[in-house]
Amino acid sequence: SYQNAKSRMLDIQAGLDTLSVQYGASLLLRGKKMQLSMQNDASVMKALDTITFWPMKGRFTARKLSLRDSDSTSIALSSTSNAFSITHLRGDFDVPVLSVSSNNRSVRLKSSSGRVFVRTLNVGLSAQMRTKERAQRRERRLDSLALLYPGVPRDSLMKVAYRNRLKLSDRQSPWMKEKDFEKHDLDLSLGGELRKYFTQWNLNGQIAAERVKIVTALLPLENVVSGVEANFNNDRIDLKSFKFNSGSSELDFTGSISGMRRALLGRGRLKVDAKLVADKLNCNELLSAYAAGQKLEASAGADMSDEEYEAAVTALEDTTEAAGPLIVIPSNVEADLAIEGYDIEYANMLIDWLTCNVKMKERCVQVYNTMAAANMGNLFFEGYYSTPDKENVRAGFKFSLVDVTAAEVFEMVPQIKELG
Repeated sequence: SYQNAKSRMLDIQAGLDTLSVQYGASLLLRGKKMQLSMQNDASVMKALDTITFWPMKGRFTARKLSLRDSDSTSIALSSTSNAFSITHLRGDFDVPVLSVSSNNRSVRLKSSSGRVFVRTLNVGLSAQMRTKERAQRRERRLDSLALLYPGVPRDSLMKVAYRNRLKLSDRQSPWMKEKDFEKHDLDLSLGGELRKYFTQWNLNGQIAAERVKIVTALLPLENVVSGVEANFNNDRIDLKSFKFNSGSSELDFTGSISGMRRALLGRGRLKVDAKLVADKLNCNELLSAYAAGQKLEASAGADMSDEEYEAAVTALEDTTEAAGPLIVIPSNVEADLAIEGYDIEYANMLIDWLTCNVKMKERCVQVYNTMAAANMGNLFFEGYYSTPDKENVRAGFKFSLVDVTAAEVFEMVPQIKELG
């Protein structure tokens, strides 16, 4: 490599057989068979002497590349090829903008709540470091909090304000008070250095994946996603194509998931707005698997190998017939779904076709505008199921039925007698 002081041109060609780097207290980067080529962008010739960094572009390839955080969250890439450029924000030479185009033969993601194995992943990403204006707004907010909480150290003001908001929320929201139900919430929060970088950079990108296998105790079935096409940023994912097979069910999603920023920081709720088309839907299998998955603690998978975790999940799948009766609705997910389904199994009912709307919020699910043609007759239905706490598990239903007996209604809705 060399650098010419007068022209400020930089050209690098480098190769490395093995890499292991510890960054900070928790981030570990490892790689094998890596190649890097990098040079200054041509725009450097017009740059000002006061510029903080010099724009560059290049390519990076590796046979293996992995990144691991202290809480065992990790990502591993196989046969990865990446083109990148580093520029600056227009009008501000101090704000870097990173653009990456990444093609990967396979990707493995690991967390305490599951494993994800991806085949053929292509990602286009633009990352912009947060601007000075955002830092200034944070300082102004800290100034305001300092007036509200005198005597609290400045670096603790955000935490104190957040705790007080939670206490206020607990007083106003009974569905947040049941501590035993917290384990049923989705844990998506980032830890350590990953959390730090997520808050420092604004992300925009596109993603496409050929096949994704998901192993999780949240749904201990064979879960495969295919044909993934999506756009994303720090706070939102827009799904253009997402085909999901779970057990014997076949589903197709389009829609959006928002609220990602606060959810990944562990202090907010995901909001799902989507259309679901099911070519086949086995509700009995899905509900039993979800209930069986509650037997494995969310944190249990953190220190397991992939083989151990998959074996534990498979064992849950094999015992779904013994699943407990209570299904707890997660409190940190809000959903608004339009559903169209065919070949549906629920209890002893076989449904040829169905349309309905579903809303989920505050540990409550509401189903409305339901029309279905089933083996028992035609069905018009509205209902809700609520699990705010152990003492107030509730369900309510309104049926309009043709040629359906009361006995068949009890079979369709397990535990309805106990709930009544």
